[in-house]
Amino acid sequence: MILVKVSKDKKNTSVIVSGHSGIADKGEDILCAAVSALAQGTVIGLKNVLKEKITIEKNDGYLYFKVGKNASSDILIETFKESIKDLVSQYPKHLKMEE
Repeated sequence: MILVKVSKDKKNTSVIVSGHSGIADKGEDILCAAVSALAQGTVIGLKNVLKEKITIEKNDGYLYFKVGKNASSDILIETFKESIKDLVSQYPKHLKMEE
C-alpha cells in the first residue's frame, strides 16, 4: 500500500509518500507512476518554479519533502492533496492519505 502523510504546523508543510501499491510489477504499476508523478511535479513546482527553500529526502519507495507555508506553496500542496484524494477514491485498497 502507498501511504501519503501531509502534516502542517504554523510555519511548514511536510509530505511523506511511502510504500508500493502492489498492483503490478515495478515499472508497470500505473498507481505508483501516478503518485510518483504528482509528488515529483509538486517538488519541481516548489523548487524550480516558485524557488522555495525545500528539504527533500528520497529512497526507493520513499519521498519526504518540507516547505515553508505561504500562499503559493499552499496552492501547490492543496492541488497535490486533491489529486491524491481522487486516486484514493479509485484505488482505496492500494492508496491511503492521512492529514
